[in-house]
Amino acid sequence: MRFDLKDIVILLLCQSKQDAKLLAAGLNTFHIKKIEAASDAEAAFKIYQKKKIDLIISDIWDGEHDGIALNLKIREYDKNNTATRILALAGIKELFLAEKIRNAGISDLLMRPYSVDDLVYKINHILNHDPKVLEKENNEYAKNNTGETEKTPKNWPKEEASKTVTHVLLDSYTKQHEIILSKLQIAKTATSRSIDEIRKTHDKVKSLDNQTISKFNDFDQMWNDIIDLFMNSGVSEEALDQIDDIIAKMPKDIKSHYQDLTQQDKSFLTLVESLNKEAYTKARKKVAKLQEQPNPLNGKSALDYKGGQTKPDDKKDQDKTDSSVSKYFFHTRV
Repeated sequence: MRFDLKDIVILLLCQSKQDAKLLAAGLNTFHIKKIEAASDAEAAFKIYQKKKIDLIISDIWDGEHDGIALNLKIREYDKNNTATRILALAGIKELFLAEKIRNAGISDLLMRPYSVDDLVYKINHILNHDPKVLEKENNEYAKNNTGETEKTPKNWPKEEASKTVTHVLLDSYTKQHEIILSKLQIAKTATSRSIDEIRKTHDKVKSLDNQTISKFNDFDQMWNDIIDLFMNSGVSEEALDQIDDIIAKMPKDIKSHYQDLTQQDKSFLTLVESLNKEAYTKARKKVAKLQEQPNPLNGKSALDYKGGQTKPDDKKDQDKTDSSVSKYFFHTRV
C-alpha cells in the first residue's frame, strides 16, 4: 500500500504539550496536516476508536500510560488487528522498557535527540513496510543480540540534554524552512525586477547579449520550480542547505534587488534574527553522528533509513544538483 502524506492521519501521544506542538509544526512542513493529539494512552485510545489512524507517534515514559499501553489496548480491543503502525520516541532512561516496547508490537523506535530528517525517514520506512514484517524483524534482532537492546549507546547525552537538543532541532528546522521559502519568494521578485529593468532601458539592452537575458529568465523559472516543490513536497534539511547555496550564487544584478527587498521586509529580518544558525548546525552534526549508531530495537542506523540517498561528490553531480534539486526533497508520495 502507498500513502500520500497529505492524506495520512497521525495520532501524537505526548506527555508534554510543547513536544506535541514542535512535532506537529515539523510534520506540517511536510504537508502532514491531519494530526490528532493526546497526552495519555486512555485519551489516545478514544481517538483511535473514533478515527481511522494511519500512524501513531508516541513518547515512551512508563509503559502504562504511553504507546506501549496504547498498542496493547488496541490489540485487546481488536484481536484481529496486528497491523497498527507505531513509532516510539524515547531517551536513554526509557531503554529499560526495550523488551516491553518490542513485546507490545511497536513498529520502530527513534531515540532522542533526533532531527526532522530522522523523524521523516522513520515515517517513510514504517509506512512502506508491513507492520507484521517490522515486528518480526525486531523480534529476530533481539533473539540474535541478547542483552544488546537495553545497552546505552556510546556517548549518548542524558535525558534533559537530549530533549533540549531535539527541541532546538525541531524549532530551528521550521524557522529555517520558513526563511528559505521567504528567500525564494524575494529572489523571484528580485529577478522579475531585474528583467523589467533591462527591458525598460534600451541602451542597456543593446549592451547585453541575448544570452544574459535568457540567463535571467532561467533563474526566474528556477525560482518558480523550487517554490512549486516547496508547496507540494517535504524538504529535507540537506535540501534546505542546497537551496540556500543556489540563492547565494544568484547574479549580481539580481542580488542588488534581492538585498534591497530583504532590508525592506521587517518580518523576514526578524525571523532570520530568531534563528541561531550556528547552534542549529552544531546540533545537526552532533545528532547525525549519534544516529549512526544501531537502533536498540532493530539494529538499523540512520543510513539504513535513508535508502541510498547520497550527496553529490563531484562537479558533474553538483551541476545536476543546481539544475534540479528535486532529488533532495521528500515527496508527498511514499
